Amino acid sequence: MKKTVILYFLLLLVLLPRINKVCEGDYILCQAVNERSLRERYTSDEGASLGEEKLETFRMRTAARVRKDLPSPHSELLLGMTLGIDNLYEVPKFKKMLRDTGTIHVVVVSGYNVTLVYNAVIRLLGSPYKTRNLALGIAATFLFSVVSGFEPPVVRAWVMGSIIALGKFYGRKVDALSVLLFTGLVMALINPGYIYNLSFQLSFLATLSLIMFEHPISTLIKKFTSAKNVWVEDLSATLSAQVLIWPFLSLKFGQVSLMSPLVNALVLWTVPLATILGSLYLFLNALSGFLGAFLAILVYVPLDFFVTLIEYFSRFTSAIAPYQISLQLLLGYYLLLACIYLRVRKKANDK
Repeated sequence: MKKTVILYFLLLLVLLPRINKVCEGDYILCQAVNERSLRERYTSDEGASLGEEKLETFRMRTAARVRKDLPSPHSELLLGMTLGIDNLYEVPKFKKMLRDTGTIHVVVVSGYNVTLVYNAVIRLLGSPYKTRNLALGIAATFLFSVVSGFEPPVVRAWVMGSIIALGKFYGRKVDALSVLLFTGLVMALINPGYIYNLSFQLSFLATLSLIMFEHPISTLIKKFTSAKNVWVEDLSATLSAQVLIWPFLSLKFGQVSLMSPLVNALVLWTVPLATILGSLYLFLNALSGFLGAFLAILVYVPLDFFVTLIEYFSRFTSAIAPYQISLQLLLGYYLLLACIYLRVRKKANDK
């Protein structure tokens, strides 16, 4: 494991200067490049396969129904969370609010959404240790991944989640860090372009940060409070993910949102509700516009809570620090954290 982490860090040293030159600037605009190139592919003379054309037609028709049932920016939020369609360029003011509050990552389909769908399917079916339930869970998340555009973060989450689910099914102890590194390596070998995709970079770093720091940060928070509620858990997860994400966002966008952990902790609980209810809404909407319109009312509630909080906290402009970390400092920061993590892990294994 130690050699694997060192190898990945050396690869990071080589690739990060190149990664930093790709897709600089606005996150959503970077994401929209993939969406636009996809549309251009479907409308070009060369075209795509019949299946791909039908899938994109379904996505576009579904997006039109969502905009009919939900106001803006609620519709843009739901489309991002469930279908991976980034239309925030149509609401630039709200897009800036998301960026300023450090919550813009919530608007796109990520590994978190894939995990939510898998857990929901397994809870619905029952035991995760039945072959049928495991197969249906993996198949359902694969279908969700395809419908949402099969973007790099979703591919990573589906592959990683499937490996972990199979490991647990066969009673094997699964090391999440090893699975994450293996998945990232396989994806890079299959398609080197994934390395330069901003959403993949953020998703990979956030997952890595959670694996490395969630336990110590959660333990630290428990020393200050004995409360057990969704906000405390979300704060722990948010702070854990931010350890690696914060400096990277500073490098990419030249600013740091000091209120990001608090805002994320307050709104993160809405993501499972919006994703699960939103996916059910999209399914029913495809069957019946009436059923879809009825369920849209339920989906609107968590989305509106999210929008209201983002609009409120975006007013605190003094909490946005215009600071861009240097590439050298970022690499030094990551190297220091890697050394600390390996040392702590070694001590834990020795015990």
